[in-house]
Amino acid sequence: MGPNNGRRGAARKGVLLIVGALAISSLFAAPARTEDAQLVRGKYLVTFGGCTDCHTPGHFFGKPDTARLLAGSDVGFAIPGLGGS
Repeated sequence: MGPNNGRRGAARKGVLLIVGALAISSLFAAPARTEDAQLVRGKYLVTFGGCTDCHTPGHFFGKPDTARLLAGSDVGFAIPGLGGS
């Protein structure tokens, strides 16, 4: 056994620990990436569909309340025969 074999063994163990830690952490990080993609897709759909036009207070009056984005409109809505506010 040469003088460097002990160092190489320790280095290999260190590399294996790092690779193992990265592999384990990637298992937990994968769902976050999926959730991020879903949030981006949802934001796109809400923006493209114009959801804020009817569902943000003040939008119909030309002054949308961005602090209450998508909180519902101040203007009432009713479907005949089903009621509503």
